[in-house]
Parts: sequence; C-alpha cells; structure tokens
Amino acid sequence: MMSDRTCYVYKFTYLPNLMWYVGVRSSKGCHPNDGYQSSSKIVKASVKANPELWKKEIIDTGTIEDMRQLEAEILQLVDAANDKRSFNKHNSAAKFRFDKTGIKEKDSTRAKKSKSHIGKKRPEHAAALRGKKQAPERIAHRAALWKGKHHSENTKQVMSEKATVRSAKLKGVARSPIIVAKIKAGVQRFLKNKSLLKFAPTGLFDFD
Repeated sequence: MMSDRTCYVYKFTYLPNLMWYVGVRSSKGCHPNDGYQSSSKIVKASVKANPELWKKEIIDTGTIEDMRQLEAEILQLVDAANDKRSFNKHNSAAKFRFDKTGIKEKDSTRAKKSKSHIGKKRPEHAAALRGKKQAPERIAHRAALWKGKHHSENTKQVMSEKATVRSAKLKGVARSPIIVAKIKAGVQRFLKNKSLLKFAPTGLFDFD
C-alpha cells in the first residue's frame, strides 16, 4: 500500500440475476470506502440508477501491482471474457503489463528501485500487520467467492509455462538453512498431527 492510496480489488453483483463484475481501484486517494462505482460504463450507470439492486464486495487490498495481478488471476481463473454471467469483456490486460515471468530486469533498473525505497518507512497500519496471518473467516470468504470455478485451458497452459521457468531458475540452487529448517518443522508438525489424529475426539491435544 502507498500512503496516498489503498488499492483494492472489488466485485459488483447484480442481485436480480447474479451477474457480476470484478475490477481494481488504484487511483490516487482511493480506499475501500470511497464510493467508487466501477470502471465499467454499463455497471457504473446501473449502480448509479439503482444502487439497491447491486452488492459491492471488497476482495482484497494491497499494492497497485499486487491488486492488478490479483484481478488478472481472478478473471483468468473464471475465464470471465467467456462467462455469460460476467460483465467483464476481457480476462484483464493486467497480465500483459505485469507478467514478467522469465524476464530479467536490468541491473540499473533494480538499482533505481532499491534506491527509491531507501529511508522510506512502512505506514503504521501496514507495520502493524507484519507477521500476522489473515483471519480464517477472511480466507474462507475469498475461497467461497470462487468455489466450484475451474481454470480455463489457456490459464492452465500459462501456469504450466511459469512453473517450468521457475523450476529452471531453481535447478541446482541449494535451499538456505532457514528454508530447510521451515520445511523440516512443517513435516514434523504434519506427522505429529497425523499420528495423534485418532485422539482428536478426546480433546487432549491441540492441533496446528
């Protein structure tokens, strides 16, 4: 997030027939309660004329890049451009602007980015969230929004290509001691819970 804005991904649902529209809000000064009525001319006009027929939901908040990427992932996941229930006419141009998989930035570009962050402090509300996990109900809410949806064949292909690039980059690269320790801890926790699962009804053990 930036100090002058709180970017977010939103969803508008037309209650009479449950058609929907997903978009991203990233303009200067924006925030989840700014009353924004969508970037779709059709949706915006209808919301303005009959607000009681629409339901607005905030899916998530974050940086400009993260929210645009999230919008693209959602629209690609449900293949919004070909979904008859969707007001979205494309699967987000954001994937073309921000998908840089396999593209290495110039050293000069990376240096400029790094230099631009020197001396900057995270906003108080962002610093307060450091180390905290998302609430289970929030995770469940986001999952429920897209329950039963499936990746389109095109999206599956893109995901496969990205995974191939990542695997190639990591080939021969040793994991750091910290990562190795985290993996071991996770495996041990899983095995512990699995072995004690039969005692769950007794309430004698806490399960992670």
